[in-house]
Amino acid sequence: MGSDLELPPLLPVFALAAFAAAAFAAFLAFNMRAPSPDRVGPWDVAGALVFLGCAASMLGEVTDLIEFLRPVQPRKQEPAGG
Repeated sequence: MGSDLELPPLLPVFALAAFAAAAFAAFLAFNMRAPSPDRVGPWDVAGALVFLGCAASMLGEVTDLIEFLRPVQPRKQEPAGG
């Protein structure tokens, strides 16, 4: 029941997206005034995104990412009619 469909490595891609979102949240937090201590602020969101990114990068297989990013070698064409 195996499928020939190859999915991209989801956990490493999610980790990169989480780190990028955390950087954006930290940028917003740096440029905003300080929120009240009883509310969730952008620094809290940035920290949570970094935590999720670290967890996803630890659970993901780096070999899958390397194989996914490796350039595809073109197939050699066999002569027609032979």
